[in-house]
Amino acid sequence: MTILYKKSWLIMQVNKVFKVIKVIQYHKKFLKIIATHNFHYYIIVLKNGNYNQLPQENNSISVKGKYQIYQNQIEIIADELTVLKADYKKKFDSLQAEKNQRLYIRSEATKQVYRILTEKGLLPVQSPTITSKWVKGNTNPFKISYYGKERFLSISNMVYHQLMISNGMSDIFELGKLHREELSSGKMKLSEFTTLDISRSFCQIDDICSLFEELIIELWLSLSKIDLLNLTLIEEVRFDRINYQDLLKKSGQKSFTGSQLPAKCRNYLQTNFSSFVWVTNFDVRKRPFYTKSYNGISIDAQLWYRGKQYFAAGSEIETDIEKILDNMNIRGNDPKLYREYLSSMKNGFPPMAMIGMGFEMLLSHLFKESFTIDYAYFPRVEHGDFF
Repeated sequence: MTILYKKSWLIMQVNKVFKVIKVIQYHKKFLKIIATHNFHYYIIVLKNGNYNQLPQENNSISVKGKYQIYQNQIEIIADELTVLKADYKKKFDSLQAEKNQRLYIRSEATKQVYRILTEKGLLPVQSPTITSKWVKGNTNPFKISYYGKERFLSISNMVYHQLMISNGMSDIFELGKLHREELSSGKMKLSEFTTLDISRSFCQIDDICSLFEELIIELWLSLSKIDLLNLTLIEEVRFDRINYQDLLKKSGQKSFTGSQLPAKCRNYLQTNFSSFVWVTNFDVRKRPFYTKSYNGISIDAQLWYRGKQYFAAGSEIETDIEKILDNMNIRGNDPKLYREYLSSMKNGFPPMAMIGMGFEMLLSHLFKESFTIDYAYFPRVEHGDFF
């Protein structure tokens, strides 16, 4: 004798607001509805008649119940269904358009990054978040207590990527969290942000720039194919380049000693470029100790969106340990804090190049009237809400 079983599992409680697409069945106490939440479609079934009024298309409804998987289909079995009043619906729809849609775009962009880069043969990696004192420098890290010892939240993955590549991982990328005590943290700068780092061995900085260009164009094209509702992508994605020394001359900036571009240079970029622009070959004295250079000129690049903000930077990596030690001495980096790094370098570093990019910043530049903070799930800024 054969016994057939129909299996279903109640897997999760539901207490959410949905938007009604269509009422597909209605009979006395029974309702069957197609609805959306966060751009996903659901079948909602109510069998007990516990609803305040018959929902209509585009109504916002509050649903309490359970998810159920039945015959390979996901349904929501509702215990209670409430059609929300118009004023609540208006508020909810506004929040959904302004916030949820941008976060959905971020999730879609994340998925595309993994797809694009893995198809190009790069491996995803993960650097540590908790680091030692070596991170202290021009950028302020957050200090924490780690089992009673002074430690810090990471501000950069570049040193870790160099160690990974020196141990045989030739083509890698990372979407990970970094933390910086930004004094001007707010809509355009986050204290906790996502970095997209790409590192490759036996390549030049131009190769990494080209890879980022391909990635950004593919992201822009893929995002144009989804329902953007009220959001608008920028019309043009192109990439120009300008040498740092040429930028100083053309902008009328006679001298410059800081690590960030002065206002005259930013204004020149804003006026003379319509999209993305790489600024290359900075003065090496303002670059990290591992930056490769010739005659004091870095083999590096920063990516700007016009003159608004740079959101990606990187370089080719110096592989001569004597030059590295000299650079550390000039910049005041203590070699004792880099024992593992220097030990690995003694065994030989292959030629390599790498660039790190602020992921939320990238998304804010791909869309008009956007801010970095719009693409963070739980934004961390100096004076923001905190949970």
